[in-house]
Amino acid sequence: MQTFSDMQRNIINKKNINSFFLFLFAIFYEILSSIYQFLPPMAGVAFLVFVKSIFKKDMFLLFTVFVYLILFETDRSLPLFSLLIFFVLLFYLYKKISKLVSCKKCLDMIAIAAVYLGYPLFVYLIDRLFFLQNFDFSPYFLYYIFIESLFVLLISGI
Repeated sequence: MQTFSDMQRNIINKKNINSFFLFLFAIFYEILSSIYQFLPPMAGVAFLVFVKSIFKKDMFLLFTVFVYLILFETDRSLPLFSLLIFFVLLFYLYKKISKLVSCKKCLDMIAIAAVYLGYPLFVYLIDRLFFLQNFDFSPYFLYYIFIESLFVLLISGI
């Protein structure tokens, strides 16, 4: 009777539901982090999810990161697609460094620090090339690195 009924759960349905809730959480969290400055924007965690989605070839997870990045950039008046371009460049650097570092958690900490310390330099380069508005380095970045590193250490898998 269970085989003909829709009550039987499939692993694909559970995966889709989890991905959908992650999508809703990403949008809701981005809105909250723009309102409350003490909440980190989770750009480093977004990069780690970006890397995982590329390695697993999960297109919905990649779409979730893409939407999150678009909201992140428009909310903070950053150049459009600059964070996505930075993530792609950092991904190639991540693959090179992953061959040198065997500790995955250490590699994740390096990636989070690279996002928050490298992205202002990348935007500064874009500013100098295209004469856009200046992006200032915020002292909150060190706080964001600490909080996101702690988050990644506490959560074993993303």
